[in-house]
Amino acid sequence: MTIMRISRLLTIMLAAAASLTAYGQSIRISEAGVTYVHSSANTGDMTFNGSVLNVEGRQYLLTPQTSMTVTADGVDDNTVSVTYNGTQAEVVVAGNIARYLTVNANGADVSILAAPELQQSVEYTLRGTSADGSFYMDGEYAATVILDNLTLTNADSAAINIQDGKLITINLVGQSTIADAQGMANSACLYVNGHAKFTGAGTLNVTGNAKHGITGDEHLIIEGGTINVNAVGDGLHVSEYFKQTGGSLTVNAQGDGVDIGFKGVNKGTKDQYADNGFAFLEGGTMDVTTTGEATRGVKADSTILVAGITATVRTTGNACYDATKNDISSAAAIKTGGAFSMTSGTLTLSSTGSAGKGINATDNITLAGGKLDVVTTGAVYVYGAEDSKPHGVKTDADINISGGTILVAASGDSGSAFKTDYYFTISGGTVMAVGGKASKPTSATQKYYTYTGVSVTPGQTLSYNGVSATMPDNYSVASGKVLVSSPTM
Repeated sequence: MTIMRISRLLTIMLAAAASLTAYGQSIRISEAGVTYVHSSANTGDMTFNGSVLNVEGRQYLLTPQTSMTVTADGVDDNTVSVTYNGTQAEVVVAGNIARYLTVNANGADVSILAAPELQQSVEYTLRGTSADGSFYMDGEYAATVILDNLTLTNADSAAINIQDGKLITINLVGQSTIADAQGMANSACLYVNGHAKFTGAGTLNVTGNAKHGITGDEHLIIEGGTINVNAVGDGLHVSEYFKQTGGSLTVNAQGDGVDIGFKGVNKGTKDQYADNGFAFLEGGTMDVTTTGEATRGVKADSTILVAGITATVRTTGNACYDATKNDISSAAAIKTGGAFSMTSGTLTLSSTGSAGKGINATDNITLAGGKLDVVTTGAVYVYGAEDSKPHGVKTDADINISGGTILVAASGDSGSAFKTDYYFTISGGTVMAVGGKASKPTSATQKYYTYTGVSVTPGQTLSYNGVSATMPDNYSVASGKVLVSSPTM
């Protein structure tokens, strides 16, 4: 079809569009696999110079491959929809933002670049199915990405790669499943360069075959939804801070379960800003399992604060010698480069590999409320003249217990329920601590008692001085040391 012929048809269609404005019609222009939908109420004056059509500031070079229709079907402003169908993807862009977006659809690989001039939030909806597709987005303003019953696998990179450095709200609708491929160089199946926030009532299944499952290069927040992650690297790999206030997170990882690192050039500057390297476990549910050597269920470069979550964290990997650090590195259900504090919620922690720890902190451990159960069952790990032991709760600083219900069962192979070379104080809470080695407070304002030579079998209920606790099904010790304390003694 010649340009002259297109021009005549265009004149007729523009006249038709103008006459239908009052009826809420829309003009749909499709080019290069992308459809732009302009509401006739918003189009205003449209200009045409014989080859280029200008609608709402978006210029369309008319070719025989360009199609234009007038339809009663419109779209909401500030929206983009991507529907995957096998090896192809259909992209529909709202006309009011068309001039700001550069959209490319190459088969089922979709990339969208938002111009800096776009200073309003855009809602991207991804749906459909593709076994070899992807979604890439970049921009300089906050955006929402809706995953609506999406099934997407990318054979050569991340399934979803969001380079926009602002707040990205990921709203989960229905059940979505995404995966990447083995042996690829991408760092995660779902990558978000900015602040990621998960909301909604849907489910997201993520498989990180290349490395991590989900990477957030700035803070990552889970407010809602059900997120299931399987990864050969870390389940969640986060910079800045991690916060969970709701929803459900399940992770099975060969690396760390949830890894929160410092954000910034100077990683040694912990207070570069207030929450750098923090984990806030405030609500919802979490279930984490890691299997690799010296992996951690939840690891934060700074402080971990527990205030309301219900979490089960397991590690099964053995310790190993880290030649780069010239030191033994061991697994831990909880590992902090700073302090650990628990005021409410429920934590069930298990570490079964050699030298595995329940909680391993650098700074003070404060237990002020909630329910904490810890079990370690591994052996001592020995490397030359060095060794590492399977302690329950360990820190390089102080341990302070002022509340909560606490059961710690540390391995009979030289494991201490509470291990510190500094102060260990009890001023409240109900405590049952069992281990191969004794744990005794350096000071206490609440009564406590210790016992030695105690035989413990799996599932046995121990009762001392009004404190009772049922031992984990995988725990036993032939001659254990017991510490009990409670406000009613």
